Amino acid sequence: MLNKIYILNISGGHGNFLTFVLDKFCKETPAIEENPFDSLGNSHNFYKKSGIFNFVEDPNVETFVKNSKNKNLILITVNNELLYFERIWLSRAGNTNTDLYSEQAISNTLKKVGSTFPKYCKEKNISLKDGYKFGFKYLKENGVIAHNNKRQNITELKNNDVLFFPISNFFNLQSFELGLNDIAKKFLIELDITNLKEVYDQFYEKNKILQSHGDVDLYLNGDKSIKLDVIQQAYIDSLT
Repeated sequence: MLNKIYILNISGGHGNFLTFVLDKFCKETPAIEENPFDSLGNSHNFYKKSGIFNFVEDPNVETFVKNSKNKNLILITVNNELLYFERIWLSRAGNTNTDLYSEQAISNTLKKVGSTFPKYCKEKNISLKDGYKFGFKYLKENGVIAHNNKRQNITELKNNDVLFFPISNFFNLQSFELGLNDIAKKFLIELDITNLKEVYDQFYEKNKILQSHGDVDLYLNGDKSIKLDVIQQAYIDSLT
């Protein structure tokens, strides 16, 4: 019998999608026919789970790890993907569907989740875009990076079998397949990913943030016709 595997999400980090894919393509779990994708491409809709692959939401990760021993854990991380993560979190975490071209919309989303960042920017007399600019420029003071580092350094992780799974693994089919193979090797599970492309394409086709992730590079390479959102423009500004 397979040992349970726990996918430790970071909010907006596609943990539900990873959980679904592992359950669907594992050779030793029952077939899954349902499609879990909602209108944003998040894997939030119902499907019949096997109970082998288990999703743990971000706010519960630290407590879960501190009370775990000899468990198989996949920790989704943010390494060099800060630009993508800032945008994906605002747009898709909790199905917020925030308009990233509007500072007011971004501010409203942040306030709804209890963030003090809009207030901080107002007190400093800077725009929200400039606030993100400084966040990209001074990574040691970036809240996302601090949160990610804290998660990766939870002392009790050493009591478990852990695989770090960077968000960049979701960027294209090839990197996602490599990431899945790493999981299979680490936890000794058999995956049949023959039809992975069909599922990944559904994820990609509704993920507008992923589709536009390369726009910053195109812009930096001279295509100034591209309309950048607030977060992308903040990233560009941080490079100067």
